[in-house]
Amino acid sequence: MRGNPLNDIILSVKRQTDILARRGDTRLPLLGDEPEFSDGEYRFTESLRTLLFECRIISDAVQLDPGPCQLYAGFQKLSYFLEHGIRYKKLTHYATEVYVIGVPDVEVKSWAPNVHIVTRHTELIERHWFEIVYGRTIHISLLAEEIPSPSGKSSYMGFYTTSRLMTEKILRRLARLGIVGDPVLFE
Repeated sequence: MRGNPLNDIILSVKRQTDILARRGDTRLPLLGDEPEFSDGEYRFTESLRTLLFECRIISDAVQLDPGPCQLYAGFQKLSYFLEHGIRYKKLTHYATEVYVIGVPDVEVKSWAPNVHIVTRHTELIERHWFEIVYGRTIHISLLAEEIPSPSGKSSYMGFYTTSRLMTEKILRRLARLGIVGDPVLFE
């Protein structure tokens, strides 16, 4: 999986959650030189249903805790956004900024002034999908990767976290890749 700019983050969470599962822990402690594991809870999974459920939790959190926040939704391809469009149109009223990110295989137009359709450099992360909400009082991330198989049936691996530090790490990585601008990090 060389050249995959988000895979190392997913694999580091998998390593840490595997260690904790063997110990029976549920929260990640500060381990080694990775301070992002010092706050928040993590759930690693290879279940597509669980990842989709966690995405819904993030959307609900945006609505339940309105305030200044940014929502980043990466869909691999913009055509995948189409079946979820109604949900994201509602979230426009709760988030300060909404970023819909994906490879431009169909045209998606912004429907509000705070909605940004991002297609630049998305080929770098075309195997990933994510949902991130980041604000003063809320910071939740889901990051997943599609794992193709020889049989043609893909699987996924990824995680959900409430860690502010991990959320910031993912956003900074997306900014370094040139996919999003430098995010406004709330103090």
